[in-house]
Amino acid sequence: MAWRSCCALLVVGLALALAPPAHALAPGVDQVRFRVYNEDDGLPQSSVSALVEDDLGFVWLGTQDGLARFDGHEFRILRRDSERTDSLADNYVQALALSGDSLWVASPALGLSQVDVRSLRARRLVGERARAMGLGE
Repeated sequence: MAWRSCCALLVVGLALALAPPAHALAPGVDQVRFRVYNEDDGLPQSSVSALVEDDLGFVWLGTQDGLARFDGHEFRILRRDSERTDSLADNYVQALALSGDSLWVASPALGLSQVDVRSLRARRLVGERARAMGLGE
C-alpha cells in the first residue's frame, strides 16, 4: 500500500513538474494589442459617449457628432439629415441600447431614434411622440 501511494505521489509530482506554467496560457500584457481610433481613422468625433456591440459583431459608437458603426476595419457614419426622415433625430448621441435588430439612440435635446442595424434606416421619435414617452424637451 505504501508502495502504491509513493508511486502515485511520484506520478503526480512529475505531471506537475512537466506541466506548463499557468501564466503561459493567458496572454500577457505584451501580447494584447490596443489601437486608438480618432477622426483621422473615420470616427466622426473623438469624444465617445456610448458604446455597444450588436449580434452581427458590429461595434456602435455614439459621439457628439453622429453615430458610428465599426466593422473592425472602417467606420460607417450616420448623422441627422434634415431632408431625410430616415436619419437620426440628432447628431449628439448620449446613450445606446440594443433590442433585437433595433438600436435605440438617445439624444439629450431632440429625443430618440430607432435604427435598424441591418438596413441602417432610422425612425425618429421626436416632438410630441418623444415627449409622450418622457424623452427630449
